Amino acid sequence: MDDLHAKLLRKLARFAQEHVLRFWDELDDVSRRKLADQIELLDLDLIDQLAKRSLSGEPAGVSFDFEPAEVMRLPRTTEEHAAFERARGGGEELLCEERAACVVVAGGQGTRLGYDAPKGTYPIGAVSGK
Repeated sequence: MDDLHAKLLRKLARFAQEHVLRFWDELDDVSRRKLADQIELLDLDLIDQLAKRSLSGEPAGVSFDFEPAEVMRLPRTTEEHAAFERARGGGEELLCEERAACVVVAGGQGTRLGYDAPKGTYPIGAVSGK
């Protein structure tokens, strides 16, 4: 495990994150392996790039020129059921590919959030600002 510890330290040191391993010596072998697996999955270069972009203060280039979505009524006919299933399948595919997300908020203004606009336009993306 010493080689693994050294390897992880090198990876983390590039980003001044060595403190993540501060309690390494107190962990059993199974816990060390679990922590190592989690650290190895991290794309620290991407995280660093996203954090720098977020902290730079540069505008995200997000347009708030939204158009209302087309109303899709509950399907009644065979054709409408087929269109509904195609739409649901496409949405599920995008969600599984992590190319889309869904956020549900109550209606109304975002004043309790300290935001002077509808809650649906509140920037919730920590990195993107969208």
